[in-house]
Amino acid sequence: MAIPVSTAPQVVQAILADIAAVVAADSNAGAMTVCLGTPGPNVEDEVVYIPGEVNRVSTFQSFTGGFGAGTLRESYDFDVHVSVYSNEDGATCMNRAWVIAAYVETAIRNDPTVGGLVEVCYPSGTRGGEPAPIQEPAGVQTDIVITVHAETTL
Repeated sequence: MAIPVSTAPQVVQAILADIAAVVAADSNAGAMTVCLGTPGPNVEDEVVYIPGEVNRVSTFQSFTGGFGAGTLRESYDFDVHVSVYSNEDGATCMNRAWVIAAYVETAIRNDPTVGGLVEVCYPSGTRGGEPAPIQEPAGVQTDIVITVHAETTL
């Protein structure tokens, strides 16, 4: 009997790769750090990262056999963080952060099954976007968090 394993780790990694591909395909995109886990101190001014925390719920899909493949339904949410630093004004920084958020959403919408790993995956909400002054180095930073939802049967 195959043991059902969550698709979450594979989906998170695939979406990071998809985001990097969308960024690479845009000739207007600058240097950007795209990573799993909270980035360290030496990163580009534009960062996209997935901290790695997944909020997962699983339920029984069917009560057949030995509870192997096809018996569990999983749904989960995870956050994709966009962070932009600029030494320009707040509006420029905020606008750039929303462009990068659109890269993230485009990467997910381009492949809503994430290569067949899940039945559906989509951006389900966004929060943040306020430019905030920072002191070191002097400038402005805008952070946006995009919540991603995925569902599938294991």
